[in-house]
This record gives sequence, C-alpha cells and structure tokens, in this order.
Amino acid sequence: MRSSKFCLNPTGDTPSSCRLFDAIVSHCVPVIVSDKIELPYESEIDYKEISIFFSVKEALKPDYMLDQLKGILEEKWMKMWLRLRSISHHFEYQYPRRRKMLI
Repeated sequence: MRSSKFCLNPTGDTPSSCRLFDAIVSHCVPVIVSDKIELPYESEIDYKEISIFFSVKEALKPDYMLDQLKGILEEKWMKMWLRLRSISHHFEYQYPRRRKMLI
C-alpha cells in the first residue's frame, strides 16, 4: 500500500472496515466506492480533501474509474497525499495514548 498512489475502498458487507484506516496510515489516497457511506470522524475530517469518491453505478462502468484516476493531476494528488500525512497519526494505535488522537 505504501507504494500505491490510490487504494480501492469498496463498500463491504459490514458498516465498518479497516481498509479505509489501512489506506490512510499508508498515505494512500482512498478511492471510496459507495452510494451512501458514513465515514468515521466526519465532523473532524473533510474526506473530500483526502479521498476520491465514486458511486456504485460509476464503478460498474468499464474503465470509468481508471480513466478518472489517470486524469487526476499530480498537483492535486500531492495535495491529497500531504493532507493524508498530516492526519494519519490520528488513525494509528498508540499506547499510552497520545493527545488529540481520534482512535
């Protein structure tokens, strides 16, 4: 994951999944596929700054997601990556707990 620019985060069969957390701590821009998703800590984190979103309908179109991801400018990806780096510590388990940790 650490060598990937984007990490696919499809809707699962449970409301929560560690895929999103794994992507964030790996500084890999999450590609979230969902029509309706409640993300953890939405009041604290603007996921539009760190993630790419696709509806299920868009994801099912052949080559659509790949074409969209290829079209993302390096500058935009870098901005998202830097933001991921700045928040990833909130998603890492630490004992004893550090101040201002979300988890």
